[in-house]
Amino acid sequence: MPRNASRSIIATCRYPQESSCERESLQPWWCFFSPTGALAEIGVDPAKIEHVAFSHTHGDHVGNGNLFTGATLYMQQTEYDIAFRADAVSKWNFEVTRYDTLRGNKTVKLNGDHDVFGDGAVVIIATPGHTPGHQSLWGRLPKTGPVILSGDMVHLQDNWTHRRVPSFNFDMAQSLKSMEKVAGLMQKTGAKLWINHDQAQSDAMPKAPQFIP
Repeated sequence: MPRNASRSIIATCRYPQESSCERESLQPWWCFFSPTGALAEIGVDPAKIEHVAFSHTHGDHVGNGNLFTGATLYMQQTEYDIAFRADAVSKWNFEVTRYDTLRGNKTVKLNGDHDVFGDGAVVIIATPGHTPGHQSLWGRLPKTGPVILSGDMVHLQDNWTHRRVPSFNFDMAQSLKSMEKVAGLMQKTGAKLWINHDQAQSDAMPKAPQFIP
């Protein structure tokens, strides 16, 4: 969650902790992380979060989505179009009940990259491929400098290194193009890539209430 004294934005919110422990059999380390608990550790009320820009609408990234009813929602138009339609469950395997209240949120529908605050501090990067409207998040931290939150643009460091695309992605060609787009942005800005599902990288990062400056 990129945050400063006056503004914050949520980029992923996983499953509720109890559900995560049941589901994440391939990544059991996830079940020890509670999004609501982490927010409580830093004194943040989910209802007061002002901005949410989920990478995509798979359950492990929007599992607590219904908590953020007061936030402005940023979604790529292509993702929004499938996330709230009648076949979101049957065709896309989206767990609509976990984010359905967001229908009523103020929504900014995007068709590409978007500077959230207009000052270059946080930029949504369109990275389709894993899902039709997948997006990653670029942010500039005060001391660490620029970072990119991958979402599921890539799942593991080894996949990034060798440009591997999972067979379950929506579009392999788009996935590879998005990886190259991010690589170019990293080269241009010196940004670090934080890969959401990579356990070794996650283990090395501080957890709330600690933070990365």
